[in-house]
Amino acid sequence: MEGKGKLFDADDALQEQNLKCPVCKNYYDTRARNPHILHCLHSTCNACLKSRVRAEMVQCPVCSEVHEVPNNEIELLPVDHARQHLVKFYKVRNRSQEIGCDSCDPRNRATHRCKECDEFLCGVCTEAHKRTKVTKGHNVVNVDALRRSNLDEFHHKRTCPVPEHDDQHFSFYCYSKGCDTPICSLCAVTEHNKADGHDIRNINDVYVENKRLVEGLLIDVKHKRGLAEEAIQSIEDEIQNLYIKESATDEEIDQAFLACQKQLEKRKNELKEKLAATSKAKKKGMESQLDKLISEKNSLDHAARFSNNVLGYSDTTEFLQMKDALFARLGELKEMEVDIRPHNKADIKFHGHKMVDAFQKFSNKMGEVWSTTAFIPNTKIQTYDIGLGREETAMMITLHDYERRPLAEPGVDIRVEVLNPNGKKSRAQVIDLTDSEGAYKVIYQGTKLGDHRASVFVMGLPVIDPGVQFKVRRQTDLETDVLRDYELESGGHQQIKAKIDSASSVVASGRQLESLTTFTTPKGTRNDIHSGFPSSTKFNSTPSHDDKLGLQLHDDDYDTERNKPRARSYRVFGDIVCPDFMYDASTCHPQNMVTSDSRTLKNVRGRTANIGTALKNYRGTIGTRPFSKAGRFYFEVVVYFFIKRQLRNDLIFEVAIARKSEIDKNYTVDGSPYAWTVCARRCPLCRTVCLMTFHNGVRLYHLPLTENSPPGTTLRTTIGFLVDMKQKQWFIVDAKNRRLFYRFKNIDTSKPLWPVFGAYSTEYVSVSLALKTGKDVQAVPDIPSDV
Repeated sequence: MEGKGKLFDADDALQEQNLKCPVCKNYYDTRARNPHILHCLHSTCNACLKSRVRAEMVQCPVCSEVHEVPNNEIELLPVDHARQHLVKFYKVRNRSQEIGCDSCDPRNRATHRCKECDEFLCGVCTEAHKRTKVTKGHNVVNVDALRRSNLDEFHHKRTCPVPEHDDQHFSFYCYSKGCDTPICSLCAVTEHNKADGHDIRNINDVYVENKRLVEGLLIDVKHKRGLAEEAIQSIEDEIQNLYIKESATDEEIDQAFLACQKQLEKRKNELKEKLAATSKAKKKGMESQLDKLISEKNSLDHAARFSNNVLGYSDTTEFLQMKDALFARLGELKEMEVDIRPHNKADIKFHGHKMVDAFQKFSNKMGEVWSTTAFIPNTKIQTYDIGLGREETAMMITLHDYERRPLAEPGVDIRVEVLNPNGKKSRAQVIDLTDSEGAYKVIYQGTKLGDHRASVFVMGLPVIDPGVQFKVRRQTDLETDVLRDYELESGGHQQIKAKIDSASSVVASGRQLESLTTFTTPKGTRNDIHSGFPSSTKFNSTPSHDDKLGLQLHDDDYDTERNKPRARSYRVFGDIVCPDFMYDASTCHPQNMVTSDSRTLKNVRGRTANIGTALKNYRGTIGTRPFSKAGRFYFEVVVYFFIKRQLRNDLIFEVAIARKSEIDKNYTVDGSPYAWTVCARRCPLCRTVCLMTFHNGVRLYHLPLTENSPPGTTLRTTIGFLVDMKQKQWFIVDAKNRRLFYRFKNIDTSKPLWPVFGAYSTEYVSVSLALKTGKDVQAVPDIPSDV
């Protein structure tokens, strides 16, 4: 209790802020500043809400959420009385001078407080209070003395407001439609008489039940809050990583294009060097030809000039003396061949007229900024049985985004590790077929017969934990299954053999039987698995022999007269025993009934076999045998219920394992530290019937069973229960849909645990729990103990 007294010591400023109206910043009180609670659970004083209500709607000043206010009547909104007590407690503890008289003028400073009237009184009113006949016996406490009190002293135990019911405390609660209110004992026999159809319950029971529901919801909300915080942190980290990766990728792009620019510069220089070399070679040849032509031209020029001089300036004798020399030289020059065609031309060009277009096309494909919108929990995996010694498709992986739309994004990092029956791990080949099939194909060559477990990682994160399963089988077995399934579907076709031959060739080429459209793959060889749900639980259909299990027989399994075991009434599947037990009708509570075959429990009043052994508090019965030996035990319950009247937060049924000493302490066992409970009740949050698990009063699991819960709602389902006494675990299985609901860990198996069954809310719902044990069980889930 002292803990409540220290409520404000940690952070007075913050607590004081919570005790003031967020609009006017005044302390809440019991007058115009009454704290009204909105649907969003924010509080605002009465005066401020009245000023903000518009057209039967009011906006929360804290979160801006809009709420409906019928007829603009703010007074109909619930009042936060706890906050009023806290205001008074805070003011008294902090010696506030603002405590005014509640009886006369609030400007008069209060000196005392009446606990019965829940009023602060000034000196004058205190004296009057002590003299008045009605109030003179009230407990009036000095304000200074209250400073040493805890919060309990400020609570006011409210009384019935009905006239002539004064001072009657609330003892009951009327749960009837239109009532839903606490009542006093006089109300219970007048306005809310049970004979008139009113649903009257003990107010403390209603408080405990609803408190437990709120605590359970609070656990869920805190869990959701934790998930939200983790998600916020994760997203903030991703945003930070995005900035980092954006900067790094930007630098990579710069570096890549800088390298490209360097390569282009290198190519430009190579072309220029080639141009210079080509031009130089051409120039050298042309200059050599030019030099020769110039030399020949000079010889021709000189001969022409010399001959002209001889002809122009020589006499007869001189000319005749030179004629032979002239004839010889000019004749030689006449016959000389002049190379008048250039040996080379200036035909150097740069063929770059299409280079820009070609480079643009090339550069458009240079590099890529890659990202993916794949949401890993929505990844879909299809598994297939494959033949021994063949490299075949073991699974197809299809990525989906957050909205569950399929993606065909190439280049996603997908890794698959396969664990064979011998425990050897190896990598499977992943082929990107997003262009053609919109999926990734996983190729694996099986070298060992039996179940294989594959762990799939997308971008380094596991898709399904603990993985998915496929089988490696003999090829002849695969073909036989195809033949059988095809016969079942087509009634026997003459071309079956051709289909199998075709299937074999398809398998041999690396494709799968499922690609054939004329028949399906063997039943059970293809599984569609979404990572958002538990992996498919595999069911055995054929019980194995238990000769080597070393099972200890129960006493009634042994015929002492003949000194040999009786005919076995239980069934064994592998290492799982289905013990044969029934409901113990002698322990059934009088408000329940066990049928004559001791196999069905109903929530209707029945005849108790032995009133001395019947349960006094627990609304149900127990099984005829406990689980006490080390082993794995399985049984099922076929649940049926029909909702007759509108449920509130009512409990429908409960199945539990518990120590016998804990069973009959209360009407349920979900609050016991030595009981582990699965129950169904109407959830006020989901507005449906939900399956929940409890231990020691704490709700651990929550799953809707129905879409809603109006009268007329019906549900029939089968729930399996696997008790693993050795590994100290209890598995809850949806036997109808073959998936795991929940697993209790670290259950206390130091003492025998009895199966417990309860059926409730007779006036609102019809419930029957049909027990399936022993040979009635046709299949059990193959759940490994280390899941």
